[in-house]
Amino acid sequence: MIRHHPDIAWLTDYAAGTLPEAHAVAVQAHLHFCRDCRAQVRRLEKLGSQLLEQSVDGGNTEALLEQTLACLDKVPAAPQQATAPAKTGWDFKVPTGLSRLLPDAPEQLSWKALGRSLKISRLVAGSDKHEVALHHIRAGGKVARHDHGGNELTVVLKGSFSDQLGQYEAGDFIIRDKGEAHSPNAAEHEDCLCLTVVDAPVRFTHPLLRIFNPMLKIHPA
Repeated sequence: MIRHHPDIAWLTDYAAGTLPEAHAVAVQAHLHFCRDCRAQVRRLEKLGSQLLEQSVDGGNTEALLEQTLACLDKVPAAPQQATAPAKTGWDFKVPTGLSRLLPDAPEQLSWKALGRSLKISRLVAGSDKHEVALHHIRAGGKVARHDHGGNELTVVLKGSFSDQLGQYEAGDFIIRDKGEAHSPNAAEHEDCLCLTVVDAPVRFTHPLLRIFNPMLKIHPA
């Protein structure tokens, strides 16, 4: 069950096409799982289209906005998004927006181990400000406690994990702001795979691990 969603500001920017590409990929990955947010985006797109038409015609956009907002709930939900047909051998349904960032087969990913439980595969997303990556936590694995030098978006693609702030399952959209600290733990019965977007390195908070912080960097894609 999805419990964590982008707020209306994120969905509005996504519908308007004004999100940075890396953030748009993360929102689209959530939409792949979440029927409710897909419906909301469709409503926002309809609203934007109507406002644009009214503006071009020189009409009363304020009145139209009130009228359209009043009937947004009447817009039907968007259909289930298709998975990427070109991808084979993956053990989860690949969101269409993420599909173009992945190789044809999972064994073609390049992974870097960060401890016993976590490994990362960075993706090429055409961004010079954000690192986009897959994070894989082995079943029952724990990631060392860390905070964030910037913002971090995470979308769970497969499995689940928990931290000090909650439990997260496939489709959940999680935002960690600068300075927030946590220590993710994957569920005991299944590996966890997440899509993450960061704009600054994480920083370990454990005294014995802080010596590595100066070496941590992001790799814009």
